[in-house]
Amino acid sequence: MKKIIIFVLLAMIMCLCSCLKTGVFDNDRRKEDFQMKTAFYDLENEYRKTIGERDFLSADELIDLAITLFKEIEVEGIDYSETLNDMLLCQYGVYDWGDENDEHFSFDITRQVSKPLGDEPYQLSLRLIFEPSAFSKIKAYDNWSSQFNNADDFAVHIRSTPGYAAASKATAKSMQLTFEQC
Repeated sequence: MKKIIIFVLLAMIMCLCSCLKTGVFDNDRRKEDFQMKTAFYDLENEYRKTIGERDFLSADELIDLAITLFKEIEVEGIDYSETLNDMLLCQYGVYDWGDENDEHFSFDITRQVSKPLGDEPYQLSLRLIFEPSAFSKIKAYDNWSSQFNNADDFAVHIRSTPGYAAASKATAKSMQLTFEQC
């Protein structure tokens, strides 16, 4: 089974390389989109490698993972002289989006990257899902890392919030890692 998966992945890579060489990606924008998605898939793979076979992380582990990968991995093609091109968003609250999670408390850190002159930003979100009952008095919250001097100050702030305090004492029922272009 592993040999088949490796073969399919190699075939896909060869096809993509061929497309790049032959000009199938004939305009810079599509090439940039492809490069951005590839960079984000690489970042997503780093998350998955670190998470491994675990069903969920603790709130502290989620924060540490997001901050570490934010500091260690730069996304290719991003102008890092502008801090708003790559930043983290921490958000939490009790929600019911009408999906498989029903009503739940979500504790989330999202990495958002915007390419120069780009369309909508790309987001990679790591979310812990909790039963909502212990969080009913916690107000919804969101804050961007760009409002702080650095990622470490952002992490210190997150750990001072009521949502973190409650999430750090609870066990998540599930975890979700999602990648999307807004």
